[in-house]
Amino acid sequence: MSSPVCDPRVTWTGCSPDWIHKVQIFYYALCIWSFVTLVACISHSAVTFSRRGIPKQPDLLLVFLLLASLILCGYSYGVSFSRGLVDPFAAELLWSLPIAISVYCHLSLSILIKAIQTAGTSELMNPKVVVRRATIKATLIGIIPVLASFAGAAMLHKFPGWGKYTYLVTMIPSVLVSLYFVIDLYFTIQALKRVLSSVPKRITYKLTSAAIIQVLWMVVVIVHAASYSAVLEISSVAAWMTLTALEFLLATWGMVTLADMLMKEEFSAKGIQRLKAKVLIKMDPYTTKGAQVEVLDKTFSGLSDAQDSKSNLSAQDSKSNLSATDSKGEEEEACAVASCKPMYDVDIMTAQELAQPIWRNKPKKFMDLFIFPHPVNEWEARTQSLFIALTAITILIVAATTTVYQWWLYAWVVYGYFVRTLCGPRFDPQAWFIVLVVGKILPMPIYVPGPPKRFAQLVCCLVSSLSLILYCTGYGYVSYWFIALLSCLTLLQSVHQVCAGCFVWHLVTLSGFLPEKMVEKSNAEFDIK
Repeated sequence: MSSPVCDPRVTWTGCSPDWIHKVQIFYYALCIWSFVTLVACISHSAVTFSRRGIPKQPDLLLVFLLLASLILCGYSYGVSFSRGLVDPFAAELLWSLPIAISVYCHLSLSILIKAIQTAGTSELMNPKVVVRRATIKATLIGIIPVLASFAGAAMLHKFPGWGKYTYLVTMIPSVLVSLYFVIDLYFTIQALKRVLSSVPKRITYKLTSAAIIQVLWMVVVIVHAASYSAVLEISSVAAWMTLTALEFLLATWGMVTLADMLMKEEFSAKGIQRLKAKVLIKMDPYTTKGAQVEVLDKTFSGLSDAQDSKSNLSAQDSKSNLSATDSKGEEEEACAVASCKPMYDVDIMTAQELAQPIWRNKPKKFMDLFIFPHPVNEWEARTQSLFIALTAITILIVAATTTVYQWWLYAWVVYGYFVRTLCGPRFDPQAWFIVLVVGKILPMPIYVPGPPKRFAQLVCCLVSSLSLILYCTGYGYVSYWFIALLSCLTLLQSVHQVCAGCFVWHLVTLSGFLPEKMVEKSNAEFDIK
């Protein structure tokens, strides 16, 4: 009888003890990253549903992304804590199904945008039909990778040693549908540029980013499929880890990128319809006399009679009606959540002075030492979180591979959070490095309120302090769970711009316990002068 094949993706049976030890540490890292992905999708969905109510297309895609990230979490946690003893059917299905769902969501959004752009005047009078047709088309195409996932899982259950072939069965349909998505999205962007005088840069950037991530993911999958057997035959597990990590990272990044897109107003149902011209003005050359305005979208309410698709209006009247409608729409978008947020002008030099070290921003009185910067540069905060995430991951790696007593790494993290919570960045060497060195290469500042960030620092200070106490009192294994939680929180902030502590603070502001001045300060928005 032939010996069992070592394929860590679906089963660890047949793997050497050295491989099992390293692969288990690797899967613990996947647990952290999959949890970060799940929380990011949950936060984007919560914000979107709170703004727009019961999810419809395209917001409904967020439900599928939540399901995909949850299944991927189940895969990483199931494989790691069972030490690779998961049933092959479940392992293959939990690995490939989230990717198939993510691919379907990408394709569905692209087809919906294209359907609205290519719809005729009569079709746009009934937009529900256009959305229904786009959904049916996307489902007919997107169901193929989903069915392939079940087929591959059933094949692996029947033939446990066919991991290479089931990988091809499950991944090839997803790659082909992703390729269709990228090509379709390219032509959609070109069509938008031809129809509209200027496509908003943020829309083009988001769509292009989603396409690039999918292309990179396809490249990694193709490389992995071509070298599947060769990688497993190498004595070192590093090659397999590298390919799997890249594939996992790009797949989850694609999910969060799409969830972030769907959260934006530009990719809501109304936002997508705004990419289509609302009216068509017909007039003779060199004169506005007898100009005709044809309504192309039923949702357009600029005309006095919305039921009349053609009305004889002067060019001046139609222009004023369009302006009134646009301004009304902008006001509704600005106040989409509860109430309008106060807007403040920020002098960039003054804001930068608030984040300077103690010797550059000397306090005038003792109590000034405890003033937290307001506003806070979001890019500097995300960089700070990234550094802490790297430190926390280093603690976990050292703990998993050596017996070094690393209390000083814990203490460094606790010290940083304590002084930043108490005094801001004045006494934190890591903050000095970010402000004085890294800050010079960061993008244009994005300023956010200070109180939510201070509360987030306090939460992380408590978590890191508890982990230090547990570690120093002999409960090292328990302390690693708190460090893993800290790494999740900081990765969320640094990579996906999701501040969990800020979200909790937002809920506190809605409770009514805080003074009105603090609530206004916490919800403020800033415009750089």
